[in-house]
Amino acid sequence: MYLLLSSFLAADVPNPQPDAPSEIIAKTDTVLGLLAWLGTAAAVLGIVTVAIKMAGSLQKGDAEDHIGSMLTVLVGCVLLSTAGPLVNFVL
Repeated sequence: MYLLLSSFLAADVPNPQPDAPSEIIAKTDTVLGLLAWLGTAAAVLGIVTVAIKMAGSLQKGDAEDHIGSMLTVLVGCVLLSTAGPLVNFVL
């Protein structure tokens, strides 16, 4: 009885393809590449902005106030550069 019921239920289970369609893969790669370039540009802009603020404050003697900002930008750069390898490791 159990074998008859299990063979009846297993007959209707679909077997989907393991890969996504090539059109979706191509569009996803384009979007991810664009996001990577935009993230890199934002990181460079953030470093330059903090460096300009730090240089302006150096004359006043309080450049230490911007070290936290620089550290935040650098941590963001590290996260941006390791995001791809981390996702590949998880998947």
